Amino acid sequence: PLLVEVVEPSGGFSEEGVPALPREVAPGADLLLEVLVRAGEAGTVAGELRLVTDDPATPLVRVPLRAEVRHAGTGRRALAPAGRALRP
Repeated sequence: PLLVEVVEPSGGFSEEGVPALPREVAPGADLLLEVLVRAGEAGTVAGELRLVTDDPATPLVRVPLRAEVRHAGTGRRALAPAGRALRP
């Protein structure tokens, strides 16, 4: 199993519905994370999601985040970036 110790978004993003951490992820299982984007105006919001795990080969995983905002405010989007599955 993989132990996810930290989930930390940056930029105009925040986590929402992240399970209690640290969280163990079994081999072949997924960990669904939802991020919230907050924008004061329309345009592009960029940041990253930082994951700290107990994997000795890759203890820090950085996932780029980007949102195109059409209307200022707050929106939700499930995060499942292609090719960046976090699996033990």
